[in-house]
Parts: sequence; C-alpha cells; structure tokens
Amino acid sequence: MHYHSIILEEMDLDAALARRAEVALVDELATPMSPAARTQTLSGCGGLLAAGIHVISTLNIQHLESLYDAVRAQIG
Repeated sequence: MHYHSIILEEMDLDAALARRAEVALVDELATPMSPAARTQTLSGCGGLLAAGIHVISTLNIQHLESLYDAVRAQIG
C-alpha cells in the first residue's frame, strides 16, 4: 500500500493463521497509519484472536526513551 509516498506492507493474515502459532507479534500496532491500513490491521488482529492466537504489539525503544522525563516527573 502507498501512503504519504512510502510503501507499507500489510499483515498476511492467511499466512499467520496457517502457521498455527500460539503468539503473533504485530509491529507498531499503536502508531498512526492510513485508515485502510488501520482497518486491515485491526481486522487481522481480530482474526488472530478469534483463532486463539495471542497478539503482542511491538514498538521501537526510542518511543519509550522519549517518555523518560514525563515518567520521572510522575514517579520520581
């Protein structure tokens, strides 16, 4: 899929289901994406969950690093 002049790859739900895994890692589930990609990703996650596959979202560690000052201010 083309979005803002970049090519985004979508989750291959059929391939994920065929693997019969216990857990699937979904990259950057909480990041902004195009409406079509968001719908497909959420549908894909729903399909994984319906098949009894646990879904875990991944994230880039720098997203946590950027929260350091806010977390420190909240909890010391």
